[in-house]
Amino acid sequence: VSLPVLVTGGLWGVAQAVQTGILGHISAETIAANSIATVVFQLVSVVGISSSAAASVTIGKTIGEGNIDLVKSYAKRLQLIFIVNGIVAGLLILILIYAPGKQMIVPEIAQIEEGCLLAGENGIQVGDRLWSLDGERIYVQSDFSMILGLKGGDVHDLELIRGGQKILLDDFRMQRAEFPNEDGSVSLRYGFSFGIKDMTFKDKLSVAWYSAIDYARVVRLSLQMFFSGEAGMKDVAGPVGIVQQMSETAAASQDAYAAFMNMLSFGALIAVNLAVMNLLPI
Repeated sequence: VSLPVLVTGGLWGVAQAVQTGILGHISAETIAANSIATVVFQLVSVVGISSSAAASVTIGKTIGEGNIDLVKSYAKRLQLIFIVNGIVAGLLILILIYAPGKQMIVPEIAQIEEGCLLAGENGIQVGDRLWSLDGERIYVQSDFSMILGLKGGDVHDLELIRGGQKILLDDFRMQRAEFPNEDGSVSLRYGFSFGIKDMTFKDKLSVAWYSAIDYARVVRLSLQMFFSGEAGMKDVAGPVGIVQQMSETAAASQDAYAAFMNMLSFGALIAVNLAVMNLLPI
């Protein structure tokens, strides 16, 4: 009965040793990132790990009593508890991230440049709030570019909120054009910009909640791409790849505070990721 536990523990120990050896041969920055990642992961997963330990005792005791029906009932309840734990942990981290913020970018058209191919009576207008793109809800402004990158192409279904009413631009051609920059150069873009608003306490809670939902969607879309064949094993990163990505993100941050906030974002993503994964029968 204890053999699976011994094998799992042994493999985990070997994996940790191998991971440390690999990280040690990359760079000093990666080792530092791994240390930070370990602390962030421990902070995020402390509730989940303690809950899993309690769950293993409860399930083990119930199995020993031979009450299989009760085991199934406990399993469903515990799965729900783990999901809530992950979402709450991620949400609390996101609230911590957005609490110091003063302003936020909202997915609402604030300015349209002359020559924008998307503007017009049958296109976008100033004041339009982007609601969804190709059936995916736009919660925060970064969703727009993320969904465009995933879907590809120039023709999309864009849903807007205009004057309190939803407007669907079906098979809407979204083409970029060349626009001049302040330094005299030219760049290819859509030719509109989102608005900026001062954040209230309610806004901070709202953007934290939407970001948590957004992270859950990222996990869902990633799984869909994996099972549909759009992504493969070469696109999947293990602990070493995650730490290396965190190292690169921290190095690209403007300062130590920004790097710390980016690490917290990774922690929130991990927490929500674990919550979504608990929905799977694995």
